[in-house]
Amino acid sequence: MNLMNHSRELVLYIDRLRLDRNISQDIFLENIVSSRQYRRYLSGDSTLSYVVLDKLSKRLGYNAEFVIMEVEAERIKHSFEIHTLYNAIASKNKVSADMILNEIKKHPIYLESNEMLYHHCLNMYDYHFSNSSQKSLIDKTKKLVGLDKLLLKKVLSTTELLIMVTFFNLDQFEHIDLIANKLESYLKNDFIIVSGQNVKVIILVYEELSRYYSIRENYIKMYEYAIMGINYANEVESIYMLEALYFFAGAASFELNELERCKKYLIQCYTVLLSEDNLVKMASYKSFFKDAFDIDIAEEIRNLI
Repeated sequence: MNLMNHSRELVLYIDRLRLDRNISQDIFLENIVSSRQYRRYLSGDSTLSYVVLDKLSKRLGYNAEFVIMEVEAERIKHSFEIHTLYNAIASKNKVSADMILNEIKKHPIYLESNEMLYHHCLNMYDYHFSNSSQKSLIDKTKKLVGLDKLLLKKVLSTTELLIMVTFFNLDQFEHIDLIANKLESYLKNDFIIVSGQNVKVIILVYEELSRYYSIRENYIKMYEYAIMGINYANEVESIYMLEALYFFAGAASFELNELERCKKYLIQCYTVLLSEDNLVKMASYKSFFKDAFDIDIAEEIRNLI
């Protein structure tokens, strides 16, 4: 773990351990670091050194290596749970969302990035299941991420990316072009993937940008982002959203009068659904292909055999 990047999360985790043990801050910090400096660590204004981390950890009965490993374990566990919650709410599966929420509430969330996404999930839950207005969700989301400042940042976290994608599905949000431009700028720069959840978010960004340009009727960009998403998904060996990306590539090709290319990508889209044995989606796509593109996809696949 990079202490420069995760200093604040380490201090927040240690401070929760201190509170759990009912140790006063003065006693905890005595002869190690001043209260003023400790507040700077907590706010993220100063980076915690390994030496100070080890001393604070030992005052709690641990060592620095243990705390670092525990924070990383918490990160992975909570990230998985909260991303699963996000997916359940986004797919409007209230039963699943309620079950996951009950599990998450049993344990405190130590990490700031997880806490931000968790609060975003709660805002989405209110919108989808508790009759909260779309305007309310927009206002809460803008405040949660500090949108004006976020749009100026050069580096985005996975959580910030995922939350920004939400705006694509809110038709009352008036500045979606700014979100699209920011995400495009992000994808043009090198980004680092550190977990499977990051992979899914990056693929989702490609898919949503392709969808966005389909609405804008910019079929060249719609096709470009679909292809970039397909290439990236294949590079990282993921099938997440792959059928949607193939569909967008095919639909964009149709609008660009590239009919053979359209047929190729629609066949690949249907092939992904066949591999997943998703009968409901298969029937829906098959009917849509016939109505929208006059393509009998089952016949096209039989001709390939």
